[in-house]
Amino acid sequence: MLRQAIDRGARYVVQGQSSAVAAALIEAINRHNEREPARAVLFLNYAATDPALTEARCSFWHFRFDAHIGMRMEALTAHLARDASVRRVYLVVQDYSFGHEFARAARQLLAERRPDIQVVGEDRHPMGQVRDFAPYIAKIRAAQADAVLTGNWGNDLNLLVKAAREAGLQARFHTFYAGSPGAVPAMGEAAVGRVSDITDWHANAASPATLRAAARFRDRHGADYHFARAATLMRMLAAAAQRAGSAEPLRVAYALEGLRIDTDSGEAEMRRLDHQLLLPLLVAGLERSAANGGPREVRMEAERSGLGWRTLARLPAYVSAAPTACRMQRPPPPG
Repeated sequence: MLRQAIDRGARYVVQGQSSAVAAALIEAINRHNEREPARAVLFLNYAATDPALTEARCSFWHFRFDAHIGMRMEALTAHLARDASVRRVYLVVQDYSFGHEFARAARQLLAERRPDIQVVGEDRHPMGQVRDFAPYIAKIRAAQADAVLTGNWGNDLNLLVKAAREAGLQARFHTFYAGSPGAVPAMGEAAVGRVSDITDWHANAASPATLRAAARFRDRHGADYHFARAATLMRMLAAAAQRAGSAEPLRVAYALEGLRIDTDSGEAEMRRLDHQLLLPLLVAGLERSAANGGPREVRMEAERSGLGWRTLARLPAYVSAAPTACRMQRPPPPG
């Protein structure tokens, strides 16, 4: 597919959602650009979050506009470090590379920020194969956990939260993907007051202008405006092209390095060292919307569910700006 796109004249690739696909694209684009520098291609990543993509696999031709796993965990553990009620944590992850990295980062950063917090259990389960999470909830209850950290997404997250509610488990669930499209309606009332999400944006934290844009998006497309980072990507791409005075990928890439723009969450900067966007992150809690008796700041519902997100904490970019081991090879700058 990449070769077909390049043959049709594409000079920019935008992708997210799968770090495995992103890694394959980085390798293929590196090879292509080495062979054909006159037809260089730039890769703009909005959601593939494996830290290796801006670490061991870092490439001059790749820019990431989303916080990676380690950055999100930095933000989450910084938030938990301020919560004296959290003493015992349980980890639930899907049994594949992302889940493993989530658990590793959680253990490491909790130990650094709050060594008094005990990780009282960890479960790795097959992805998309568990239909009844009651046995997992029973183990969490038996471990007396007061917080659950989970990298689960999709149905694995929805069923986990519903099982917790059915069992009357009071522990709060801290997630990376409870704000994903389809998640809130699927979790429903089971998630109210018990689920939080680490995110770069949600509608109820938006500026009035962005909130109006989100409402227009919903009216036009019948879906929620969710990937604010994709809009950040396009705004930074336009600003870099303007700075470079060109749409040629090599010139745009050099112009992107160090570029800063304002977002609803605060200033974002594309770090030159590894092409990782540094941005403020939010901890958001799910509540009933104001129209349904919830907090007044929960004005916009998620996917017409009667529920919406409320900001619990706003963490500046320096909190999640993890150091990088990237050793990037750069092509000669344009003349």
